[in-house]
Amino acid sequence: MLYDRRFISVVAIFSVFMAVILVLIQSSIGIYYWDIFLYVNNAMKMAHLGPGDALYLPPFFPAVLSLLFRLGFGGEITVFAAAFYVAGIIGMYLLLQLRFSEMESLAGALSFASFSLVLSWAATGALDVPAISLSIWAVYLALIARRRDSRFYYLAFPVAMAAFLTRYTSGLCCSHLQ
Repeated sequence: MLYDRRFISVVAIFSVFMAVILVLIQSSIGIYYWDIFLYVNNAMKMAHLGPGDALYLPPFFPAVLSLLFRLGFGGEITVFAAAFYVAGIIGMYLLLQLRFSEMESLAGALSFASFSLVLSWAATGALDVPAISLSIWAVYLALIARRRDSRFYYLAFPVAMAAFLTRYTSGLCCSHLQ
């Protein structure tokens, strides 16, 4: 158990370090992904902080942004969603831990964290990384529910629904939870 905590600590420290670097790089570049403005528009409408005429995109990420806006966290760093990147890496480690050793799970989680596709979308504010992170957690919780305690299904299904409401194609990944 102590050995496992060390690996989880390494994964957490590495993922936070990577997220900070990615946010700093993205802050210097600025927002270049045009859908971000639609998310922010939806979030402002949900937070009752600005004009908006219709909700265009899946509602989960704009709802999270609207809560952050109401708490006073505004600006582009709020939109970059690097916390989902960190949660996805930790979730990937825990998911791999169900089948592989600590070292293999660490290698898998660090590989996931450093995939060029994940790195390119991790801190842009796009919905891809938040959706995959929530999908990873949904699958992990469903497997824990099936193997250890069925009460984890009470967490798995809302997380799967949040993944679906983040990006509708996540429903394909989470449709086999049983």
